[in-house]
Amino acid sequence: MNNSKTTKPKLEEKRFSLTPNSTNLILLTSEKGHEIGEQFTMNLLGIPQQALDIPTKQKEELFLISIEIFKKLSKLANAVDKYAEEETKLIEEFKMKVQKDGRRIAHQSDILEAAIEEVLSQAKSALDVLMKMFEPLLGIKLHTYGENGDKLIKALKNNTPTEDKNKIATMIQIVELFKPYSESIIGLRTTTQHYKNIQMTPLIAVAGEKDSIDILVPKISQNQTAKEFSEIVYHNIFVFIRDLMIFSFASKFYSGIVPVVIEERGPRIKKIGVTISENALKK
Repeated sequence: MNNSKTTKPKLEEKRFSLTPNSTNLILLTSEKGHEIGEQFTMNLLGIPQQALDIPTKQKEELFLISIEIFKKLSKLANAVDKYAEEETKLIEEFKMKVQKDGRRIAHQSDILEAAIEEVLSQAKSALDVLMKMFEPLLGIKLHTYGENGDKLIKALKNNTPTEDKNKIATMIQIVELFKPYSESIIGLRTTTQHYKNIQMTPLIAVAGEKDSIDILVPKISQNQTAKEFSEIVYHNIFVFIRDLMIFSFASKFYSGIVPVVIEERGPRIKKIGVTISENALKK
């Protein structure tokens, strides 16, 4: 009789990295998703946050809020892409119907209207969540992007020591420059949520000469298609969030450190680093 005990093989312990990267924080399955991952997840959570002169606890809070912001931006990107997908799908369906019936087809689509309204909703939501970063950074508690940015401007002016006023000047300028765009986005979002549907022309397919099919895509205005509108909303929100975040971070950089653009790739991607300011070198 063998009394020897069989020892179970020791299971290999799995370890998971918590280092931020573009795959374990945000699901990147589209071109816009990769932009968000490269510009925000891999960039603003890197060197700029390392240069922050704030307590560790506040850095941790800011890190988590940054992830919330990026996720909201990702949802906006998904809403914009969803509109494009729905429009393309309906166009193909209309082409088939015109080829079959040989008639003009017009469709005021609740599907496309809902998709644009979702773009507006996610855009406003991204702006609201963006405001949360000012609590760990500057001790400013804001729940929404209120009064078209004026609440933020007022809070920055009232909660900043006199010697630091120059640090917030660029932040205020960014908000002021964004006002015409945010006013339009927020105004349309409020209207569609509380008063009426988004105003869009219908999608129209017309049988032309020699079996051709003419497509008139939905428009928000005479000179702007709904698809163009959604892309512009995304671009403006993307650039505003990027710029406001980096200059807000810079207001809390270690003394003498300033942000710099190391590389630009396309209209939205800027690789951000830090350097020593000229004033600091002169001292």
